[in-house]
Amino acid sequence: MKQHLYILTGGSRGMGLAIAEQLLQAGNTLICISRNQQASLTAKAQQTGAHLAQWTHDLADGATASLALKAWLEKQTVQAFQSATLINNAGVIPHIGPLSQADPHNLAMALRVG
Repeated sequence: MKQHLYILTGGSRGMGLAIAEQLLQAGNTLICISRNQQASLTAKAQQTGAHLAQWTHDLADGATASLALKAWLEKQTVQAFQSATLINNAGVIPHIGPLSQADPHNLAMALRVG
């Protein structure tokens, strides 16, 4: 049976956690890249038979996560996956307020992560 590969950023809470829970179904491989791991996802993966990997990375420095993903993909058999879907859900809100008062460094980080 061919697997569907999903790579989800920001899957440890909020909307990302809800998305991850929906993707944990038999026949799916889910890689969650977040600042924290979520034990409930591990339990659900065991329950449903889905393949789950939770990687702890701060995407403000995306290079580390990118290298980990590249290394993981190089170990996979391409034919094993029917499809691959990237869901960029991670985000940061360093300051809530008018854009005119936003710090350029914080704004750049928010755009880089999300």
